[in-house]
Amino acid sequence: MKNDIRLRPFKRRGCEIVGDAGILLWQSEGKNPEVCSVKLYSQDHWQILFSSDKIDVNSSYIELIKQFLTAIQEKNSNLLDARFALQELEVAIKSVLYHNNAMILKDSSFI
Repeated sequence: MKNDIRLRPFKRRGCEIVGDAGILLWQSEGKNPEVCSVKLYSQDHWQILFSSDKIDVNSSYIELIKQFLTAIQEKNSNLLDARFALQELEVAIKSVLYHNNAMILKDSSFI
């Protein structure tokens, strides 16, 4: 048997957040260039908050590498330090635990 695994030639990502004030929708499609938009739906219409058809997916990585090299050479940086990173991780873990507990309580209709 031969495995013929192919990468999808078209990239599509997105996120939809529904709240009391409306719907926030992020959509990203394509590769080099990547087309990206952020829209807000409220009061029965869509408002475009951001739209670009020229997103360079590598630019954020290049900028991070530049900041990292500067931090090594100059011993100062605006990169995340270990103490702040630990605080961020603690917040993320608490969020996951809270979500898991909320789901357990929601699914515990037999109690």
